[in-house]
Amino acid sequence: MTLTELWDELDRHDWFYPMSDDGSVYRAGQANKARLEAIAAQVEGGKELAQRFAAHHFSGKPWGTEQVPKPPRP
Repeated sequence: MTLTELWDELDRHDWFYPMSDDGSVYRAGQANKARLEAIAAQVEGGKELAQRFAAHHFSGKPWGTEQVPKPPRP
């Protein structure tokens, strides 16, 4: 997988799956996160990209922090 393809996968990922009341949504999100982490570990720059996506999604007004911008698509 290329870094651009990983970006697309990270962009489609449900980052807020842990907040779901539906167990199947939680399990699917957890499995997808594990899959993305494994891919990110194999793609040059993948871990950093995943960390930047997480920082983007878990920042901003709801978190009481300044919004981190979404990383640009490579």
